[in-house]
Amino acid sequence: MSAILEPVRPIELKEIREARSRITNTIFRTPLVRLELGPNFPDIRLKLENLQPINAYKLRGAANAVAMLSESERRRGVWTISAGNAGQGVAYAARKAGVPCSVVVIETAPASKVERMRRLGAKLIPVPFDDAWKAMEDRTFAEAGSESLGRGAGNGGAGGAVFRETIAADLHGVETIVCRWRRWQKYFPADVAKDAAGRGWFNCR
Repeated sequence: MSAILEPVRPIELKEIREARSRITNTIFRTPLVRLELGPNFPDIRLKLENLQPINAYKLRGAANAVAMLSESERRRGVWTISAGNAGQGVAYAARKAGVPCSVVVIETAPASKVERMRRLGAKLIPVPFDDAWKAMEDRTFAEAGSESLGRGAGNGGAGGAVFRETIAADLHGVETIVCRWRRWQKYFPADVAKDAAGRGWFNCR
């Protein structure tokens, strides 16, 4: 039977700022680089999240979720389901925090990413896609025997939203963020949330 998940809710600006403080020693504040297309094109900047230690932005959410574990959860360790970047993010953050980590790896995952997760110290549990999907729905996997970071998805979301908040801080007047997400784009208007000075920030929904 599938687990009953918490209702989806907007992530508050306060949560994003708290997440930024928690992950500051784990992630790299990546630069914004202008995309030079010529004088008749809009001002477009690229956020180079490929410069993170795992070459992907998913370290942000993983680092925040690991940082919010209780002492008992840290002792038990954490597990997640991944075919690559998310598993690397959790493995990296867990290793840095001294927390045991298991990754339920889909059998079709790229060999290079599986090897990176292994090198980061994760215990790898290869499973068929259907088994991985069931574990994701149930938020439990007996062989992992530790805390599923999926239960704290909001914690991960706040961590992932930090990069949108830093874009607004580094580039005043930004109007829209375009975020690549599983083969389609998300658009984040700059007036979703505002700080006390009235500047636009971003609230990941």
